[in-house]
Amino acid sequence: MFFRRHWSLILALCLLTAGQFLLLERIGAGLSPSHIGDPYSEADAFRASGFYAEHGLWSNVGLPDILSVPRFLDDGWVADLRYKVETGDSNSDATDLPHGVYTRYPPLPMLMLGAMEQRFGFHPQLFRLLPVLIGLLSLSLWCTRLRDSVGGPAGHLGVLLTGALPMTFQYMSGTHYQGYALSLYLIECWLIVGAISSNAYTRWKLSGMAVICFLQGCLSFDYLFIVTATPVLLPMIMGNVTDQRTLPRLSLEAALIAGGCFVLALSLHFLQVVSFYGNFDSAFADWFGRATHRVHDNGGLASRVIVAQAIQGYLREFFIPNSRHFGWQPLFLWLSLVALRGPRWIVSRRDALRPFSTFALCMVCSLCWVATMPAMSLKHMHFIPRLFFLPYLALLIPTLSHLNALVGQSRDRRVVPN
Repeated sequence: MFFRRHWSLILALCLLTAGQFLLLERIGAGLSPSHIGDPYSEADAFRASGFYAEHGLWSNVGLPDILSVPRFLDDGWVADLRYKVETGDSNSDATDLPHGVYTRYPPLPMLMLGAMEQRFGFHPQLFRLLPVLIGLLSLSLWCTRLRDSVGGPAGHLGVLLTGALPMTFQYMSGTHYQGYALSLYLIECWLIVGAISSNAYTRWKLSGMAVICFLQGCLSFDYLFIVTATPVLLPMIMGNVTDQRTLPRLSLEAALIAGGCFVLALSLHFLQVVSFYGNFDSAFADWFGRATHRVHDNGGLASRVIVAQAIQGYLREFFIPNSRHFGWQPLFLWLSLVALRGPRWIVSRRDALRPFSTFALCMVCSLCWVATMPAMSLKHMHFIPRLFFLPYLALLIPTLSHLNALVGQSRDRRVVPN
């Protein structure tokens, strides 16, 4: 009985676990290959862990010096600085700070690595087990919720499709924020769909949402828009809200909690930077300078041109089959949904277009970060498309629901009337 109910999840987890351990064996004590990870960020993270292990977790008010430990010198900020000095490239991602203290992103992933290195020494393969375990746990929670919510054979298909996404496997062993952010996002989705199923946000679900979104803000800036909007958009995707008066209001409250906790984490990081510099003006100049670099610094192109290039690039990355993020699934699901919703056009155009309008809203939400930081987004197309998991769900879930309906109709036709 247990295997019959959970066979799809068991199969997906077995394959992913085997793949991750083979990958860890291949990587060894080195950095992830560029086609399945981000060696630049990992090099910085491993140097930061060495700094923390040597100087303590709260040196520099918890901000790591990623130039002080001679580790992986051909990748990360060290290599970027050397390239800038050798070539005089003003478009390099490195900046002219008179120190190597990392203020770009919140330091939580590096603090975690530093704590592990203090306890166990420098063992990269061991460090990678933590994000892998968190990734497998979050995937189990989300896939179980997805299967139970969709139900029927299509629920198992949804689990297998989610487990087969390239982005599910990629970065799961990453030691910087990319290895944790998607996992936390899946847990957020798990909490939201649980609230949809019970038609209520209990206190523990809202508390869980607050903790998860706060931790998300301790990892990076990138998920701000998607984390905040998901409590509103995911119920629209599910399409099975039974109480139209209560849950929309609660979803808005959940969105405010999610966004507020995310912003709170970023505010604390800014205060951390202020404490490091000793004054507000220097901290603001640091952050403002980096934000300007991420918006404009792309070969001198006009902002609107950069934004157009970034949006076009990410739409192409989502729909065109690739081996890094979504594979062939979005295009296949889009065509399937068009075919399945087509007959409804005759009855009600509004009803036929509803899942596509929801998909458009989710896509706009995911593109908000791309449009806000276009230059950065163009340079990081190897991992920022992971923000587009919500539009993927906007295609996957309605398609699975239609497949279940078709299976039910087929069974009804086979019933012989008395």
